[in-house]
Amino acid sequence: MRKAQLIKKVLKERSEFLNVDTFFFVKPFEHVLSGFCCEVTPRGAYIWKFTYPLFDRFDCLSFLYSQRLEHPEGYIDFEKVDKKELADEFLSRIDKYVENAYQYLTLDQFCLLYEQRPDLLKHERAEMALGYTMVLLGEKDLAVKHLEGAVAYLREPALSECQNILKFVDSDMESAKKAVLDLEREMKSNIGLE
Repeated sequence: MRKAQLIKKVLKERSEFLNVDTFFFVKPFEHVLSGFCCEVTPRGAYIWKFTYPLFDRFDCLSFLYSQRLEHPEGYIDFEKVDKKELADEFLSRIDKYVENAYQYLTLDQFCLLYEQRPDLLKHERAEMALGYTMVLLGEKDLAVKHLEGAVAYLREPALSECQNILKFVDSDMESAKKAVLDLEREMKSNIGLE
């Protein structure tokens, strides 16, 4: 099955989804995308429970905040399932998880992901995103804590962006919020959502 056919069939069957490539996410969304990804390889397809904060501006969507479905549901083996059946198989396997996709749509809900997966804070981009989340929630002390933690390990261009927002947090939270929302607008544009 070609990618375009997969996308068309999934969107036809699941009208509550929007997509960027084979990332399918529930709507409405504001700051966070939440849904599923069908990562197709030559021998099969991996299925991911997908979450992504749009203010983590990057060249593309990443799996940093996501997890594969447990084995065996998380892998469609093309030796066992015909490629022509990929969309139906993908839809069947995600069906029982669709309601869970709605659990990370708000900023407060996104923070719960960090409680469920404390290992995320070992990654500098995830700590940066939590800092940005705190900026948007107006939690200055937590924003400073996480942005300073991220700055110690980030590389350019994220380093300069994070340092800039950290300066705003110290002086003017409204300017910090605006800077985070500007990153979000850029990311939406990068992935074709604006």
